[in-house]
Amino acid sequence: PEADLGLALNGGEDYELCFTAPKNAHTKIMALAQQHHLKVTRIGTITDHKKLVFLDAQNQPMDITIQGYQHF
Repeated sequence: PEADLGLALNGGEDYELCFTAPKNAHTKIMALAQQHHLKVTRIGTITDHKKLVFLDAQNQPMDITIQGYQHF
């Protein structure tokens, strides 16, 4: 639901490490993750475009405003 997406994008104390890797490294990364019992999730693709685009499950662009967590 939409509320879940809002919490995921604007919530607080959830941390995960993010990294980029070449597309051809996917198989090796997944093998290493399995070997070390780590959960790895691909969340996007870096392109030449200078705009951040969010896609839904049907690969359609979504109109999202990122607000960030408000501490006070």
